[in-house]
Amino acid sequence: MRGAARRWWPGELSLALVVAALAGCATTGRGELRLAGSDTMLPLTRALANAFMGVNPGIRVRVEGGGSTAGIAALIEGRADLCASSRPLTAAEAERLYRRHGRLGVRVQVAREALEVFVHPDNPVRELTMLQLKGIFTGRIRQWEKVGGSGGTIEVLIRPPSSGTHGFFRAVALDGEEYAPFATVIATNEEVIELVAADETAIGYGGMVFGRGGVAVVALDGVSPSVATARSGAYPLARYLYFITVGPPEGLARRFVDFSLSPAGQRVVGEAGLIPLFED
Repeated sequence: MRGAARRWWPGELSLALVVAALAGCATTGRGELRLAGSDTMLPLTRALANAFMGVNPGIRVRVEGGGSTAGIAALIEGRADLCASSRPLTAAEAERLYRRHGRLGVRVQVAREALEVFVHPDNPVRELTMLQLKGIFTGRIRQWEKVGGSGGTIEVLIRPPSSGTHGFFRAVALDGEEYAPFATVIATNEEVIELVAADETAIGYGGMVFGRGGVAVVALDGVSPSVATARSGAYPLARYLYFITVGPPEGLARRFVDFSLSPAGQRVVGEAGLIPLFED
């Protein structure tokens, strides 16, 4: 694709035209890029920021988490140049962005991941259907014995509404239905894993980037999360992760996006535990 013309589409960046990224080459210059958003993407955005600053002396990338919703709000309010998000803009967010900036935003796919479902290692359940998963997280299934477990009331752990992961799971796994009213809201992916690892009755979900220490991962509809099943779409909770800008990326934001999509940047994606967009 070397030499291909670039074209920026409102709401979505045509990735096919970005492969010939010019980033990865050392440059000089001063400035600061403000990046805020997804906690799921935080290990990746920090790693990309460090790699980018390493080849761009004098440039600082300031990275903040807080969740996709908080990052999008920061972008709209002008407190961030670039938003890391595990979901697209909502209609209300796009309207707010347009009213303030006269733009609908540009969304760039930067990585893929498989959102994983965790149980305690001593829980015998290693596979659920999507219908069973929906029943558990909406509260219609309350006992582990109903899905092949050894008994006990299911403790449901979910991410907060400010998290893009919360919204993605609700949209895909719950078909848009509400979470169980008794579900416990957990602030971070790391805390979800810690709590599931300590409680045989607990179930939760989180990004694959945070590892599986102390928990077991459940297959869904007979498919386990992996690089291959996420890329093929066979795993039902596979998703893209995004960078979002107000308009077509310019200046430092464009250079950072280009770097993230370059071979060097995509190697960082893999090293951070996520799935690069392009196969070697």
